[in-house]
Amino acid sequence: MSVLRGKKSSMDTIKARIRKWRNAPPPEIWLKTMVISEWPDYESWLFRYAFLSREDWLHQRKISRKLPKRPLFSMLTPVFNVAREFLEECVESVLFQSYPYWELLLVDDASTRAETRSFLQQLSTLDDRISVHHNPKNLGICKATNAALDRARGEFSVFLDHDDKLAPNALYEVAKVMNTHPEADIIYSDRDLISIRGSRFMHLFKPKWAPETILSSNYLCHLTSYRTTLLRELNGLDKETEGSQDHDLILRAEEKQPHVYHIPKVLYHWRQHPESVAYNPQSKEYAYKAASLSVRKALMRRNLAGTVEEISHLWRGNYRVMLARPPKADFHVHKVADFRQVRWQEIFAQALSESDSQPYLIFLDFRLHPKSSDALEELVSWFQIAAVCMTTGKILNDRKEIIHAGLLYNPEGKIISIYQGATEKAAPGYMAWAASIHNVSLVHPGCFAIRKKTLHEALETFRQSDRSLDPFSLSLQVQASQKRIVYTPFARFSCKPSEIMQPLENPEYHERFFAEWKETLKQGDPYFSRNLEIRNNDIALNFSRPSFRTSD
Repeated sequence: MSVLRGKKSSMDTIKARIRKWRNAPPPEIWLKTMVISEWPDYESWLFRYAFLSREDWLHQRKISRKLPKRPLFSMLTPVFNVAREFLEECVESVLFQSYPYWELLLVDDASTRAETRSFLQQLSTLDDRISVHHNPKNLGICKATNAALDRARGEFSVFLDHDDKLAPNALYEVAKVMNTHPEADIIYSDRDLISIRGSRFMHLFKPKWAPETILSSNYLCHLTSYRTTLLRELNGLDKETEGSQDHDLILRAEEKQPHVYHIPKVLYHWRQHPESVAYNPQSKEYAYKAASLSVRKALMRRNLAGTVEEISHLWRGNYRVMLARPPKADFHVHKVADFRQVRWQEIFAQALSESDSQPYLIFLDFRLHPKSSDALEELVSWFQIAAVCMTTGKILNDRKEIIHAGLLYNPEGKIISIYQGATEKAAPGYMAWAASIHNVSLVHPGCFAIRKKTLHEALETFRQSDRSLDPFSLSLQVQASQKRIVYTPFARFSCKPSEIMQPLENPEYHERFFAEWKETLKQGDPYFSRNLEIRNNDIALNFSRPSFRTSD
């Protein structure tokens, strides 16, 4: 359904509809079409957790007008030869925003398609919040977007592709964050895809801001809102990275130390069609080369020695950063007899006393063996990044089944080893979790590296508290100090015994761990979405939470 469509409708009639709906909710049937999915379980989840009714929409409009801060959002949308129906749906999704304070800046990049140019001409007089600029010649997506940025009046700028759609509550949710976190510089949300049949699927529920994860793939992508002054400070998009300009932008923006916030809701719908990367990854081969270039440039700017290559056995858009290997003299390996039985405070003290001037320590269960000659160096290489204080690797059994590919914790303090028991090749995981480098909240106690300085500081902190000290508590302490932990699947270790499969089974430990870290644990793992749950060691949609109104 489209209020903009219909050859028999005059522009005066369409304008009248827009004026009417500028302050009234969209039709209920339109709102329902926004939650239709290719996947039955996802559709059920959307109707339960994300459906915006007319009453919700009206409530959000009312709240929007009472917000202490009512920022203007500038929607930056370059346009080039897009099918009219896609552009209609894109513009319509902006017109139907429950938050009314926006401007839509359309920049036609010298389209040659008659229906595109004709519709843009109509849009230029449709709503005074919509403006259309025509480039005299085709300049490419970066320069076209920068042309929109030059005209932006909003405090925040939002990137919107000409064939994609916003959820009706997208800007409202961003405005809420700006009111609760006025220091925010970048705000991003979850997203999904629109199939070639026009319905939603392929959700991507993202983690909190994760600086090392973003080196592996541009998981932010859309919806991402930037403070307009920050975009101008960065000189907008870089033409040299055309095709991966969003990835390059967030990497450059990160170096300004912005305040980044995540909205755990699907507010952006990325469309598939035969010419799109979403449908055909090979349609823009240059985009993947540009992404590798973007990450390489980031490493150079940050004085990090390393290489970048696309991970060939994964779907397109996943990259491996291989940082320069440190000399063996930089780290001390401390073998642990059995990580489940040891007194960790004694082990930590012993390792510190046995190491000489090495700045890094590696703790390795005696049953684990490196699967490559540089597995230990891979763990330590990530300490080139000052904020990374702990790392952990991948553990496989002799049948190449996963023992450890990242740990999660839930609000009850249960520690979960994800994808455990699956064969390595068959389980790359959600967001390539098991097969790519990313930030995590916990290290595996049988396989981790730490800065010696970090361990010294942690021991001193724990001496002054009543808490116990072990790798899990140490992990949470590191994060509390605003430092980070990295999981790398390229530090691979093997193990024959099955006893190592479960990192912890001691109920008494779980009880103590929860009691000591209750306030942290009850917020949930920051690198795992509340919209997902672990089911049979795999990731599934979370239906266990009570239903909530989107307007809350």
